[in-house]
Amino acid sequence: MRFRSLLMAVRDELAANPTRSSLAAASVVVGITCLVVVVALTGLGEQAIRSEIERTAGRAATYQIDGLKSDDPKLVTTLTDAMDQRLDQLGISAHSRYDGYSATAPGETNAELFAIDRSYSRIRTTDVLQGRWLNSDDDHRYPISVAANDAAWDALPNSRPGAVTVLHVGGSRITARLVAHIDDGRSEATLYVSSTALHAAQVDLPTPQPGYLYAVTPSDATQLAQDIARIPQNLGAEGVSLHRVDDSDAFQRVFRIVQGFGVGAAALALAAGSLGFLNLGLASVQQRVRDFGVLRSFGATRRAIFVTVLLESVAITFAAGIAAVALSWIALQAVPNVGGISFAHADLSVSAIITGLIVSVALGIAVGLIPARRATRVNVIEAIRTA
Repeated sequence: MRFRSLLMAVRDELAANPTRSSLAAASVVVGITCLVVVVALTGLGEQAIRSEIERTAGRAATYQIDGLKSDDPKLVTTLTDAMDQRLDQLGISAHSRYDGYSATAPGETNAELFAIDRSYSRIRTTDVLQGRWLNSDDDHRYPISVAANDAAWDALPNSRPGAVTVLHVGGSRITARLVAHIDDGRSEATLYVSSTALHAAQVDLPTPQPGYLYAVTPSDATQLAQDIARIPQNLGAEGVSLHRVDDSDAFQRVFRIVQGFGVGAAALALAAGSLGFLNLGLASVQQRVRDFGVLRSFGATRRAIFVTVLLESVAITFAAGIAAVALSWIALQAVPNVGGISFAHADLSVSAIITGLIVSVALGIAVGLIPARRATRVNVIEAIRTA
């Protein structure tokens, strides 16, 4: 039998027994659906966790250096210059310096004021709720552009994009314009301005509390951290701390454990569905013993019968895979928010769809081998005689 003839025989058999085919497909749909959902949630969960870490802490392997405050401005300048030089020597391009000040805003609002450079957003992302984030044009604008986090935005009496406010930093009065309402993950009232713009304002500022954020390749993190930690020690600066702030490794370990439980549940569902599918396949072969005997008597080879039964199995499981992908998409829409991670309008990833379809085909081949092999062992004479 030619391959086209085999496909037509498979089509005719499935069309002649729609109930049996539907029951066989249903037995594996649940398992494949569970697997597709687990793969989809894995990708979405990793993306959501990475986004949350970058928003509240920084990119993977982000270290923070703080505590550089000193009564000696020269020591602060020497130390920060040494840090800049060493980070450049180590080839760490993703590093950002920020200067921290205590500020008072209208309404007696006490806030932390961070004067940041342009690299800050490369390491620590922020969710802009209203307005826009600081850009290079803000380096030369006056009033100074300022972004306020949730706590500061709620405390300010006139909080809207474009509103002009006055900040008191030390003994200086700074006129600023609100350009953004952001979510930075901090509970304290915090304001962000461009460090270039702040220094260009030519106001007398107190000695800042400088700090650094830098992101490196996770595999190099420990060695580089030890190298950088020696800089303040060699200069005799006390109270300087260097610590990793992203905690991505801990999140990943927990996530992998949860993912393992999900994959285990999907595997159990697949195993149960496979057993049901196998039983239906064996029962189908037993009911079609006469048909196989007649085919053999008219010249059909064992190989042709084997391929026919196997293709029937693959066709059913492939259809089950398509149905499982559709059910997985519906399941994601029905669960819009889990643990703070939004899945509303989430699309299945290509990897989840491909995984579901590949597993469905592989399952059809693996489980279909037993019924297909049994069908080839039918004795022609006995099959026709007992029918």
